[in-house]
Amino acid sequence: MICPTHARRASVFERHIHRVGLVPEFVHPADVADLRRSKGAGRPMKEITLKVNGRQHLLAVDPETTLLFVLNDELGLRGPRFGCGMAQCGACSVMMRGQVVRSCVMPLKAVGQDEVTTLEGLGTPEQPHPIQQAFIEEGAAQCGFCLSGVILTAKAVLDVKPNASDQEIRDALGGVLCRCFTHIRMLRAIRKYAEARRT
Repeated sequence: MICPTHARRASVFERHIHRVGLVPEFVHPADVADLRRSKGAGRPMKEITLKVNGRQHLLAVDPETTLLFVLNDELGLRGPRFGCGMAQCGACSVMMRGQVVRSCVMPLKAVGQDEVTTLEGLGTPEQPHPIQQAFIEEGAAQCGFCLSGVILTAKAVLDVKPNASDQEIRDALGGVLCRCFTHIRMLRAIRKYAEARRT
């Protein structure tokens, strides 16, 4: 059962996610858990086909549910993380149509027929994608919370502009927050991946 206090905070939080309410002063983990447990309550569920990482999934969900919650809760994918809930930190990043999008504020209905690629969709533990391998070799990850944002953003930039300068990569990563201060190693890994692509 959801306690009234948490229900009220989750309600404010949910309205904020759908951009029709106020920004909560803080986000407590209990708010996220309560919101996730109650998502879809009182709303019509709909069968939706979602293509993620090359696989089709038939889901019975509320179309207003955020893509992040579907990826985490329905599909069990842990690459995209819940960070700020406001599309400001980049932890929830996924790729669609070759571009990085913030899944924490995107309702599932907005995905349409587009394929979603998460960090897990780039490679596997046995065969990581070259950019993931570069991060492993450079020891560029600490807690890993920001990796979806960092790796997918860097890949998207280099897919479009293989010769992107360090400054252009830094500018692109400006919207991704990392608290572990491994930026130098991350940039080194990205540079290694970029150089390998050119050879």
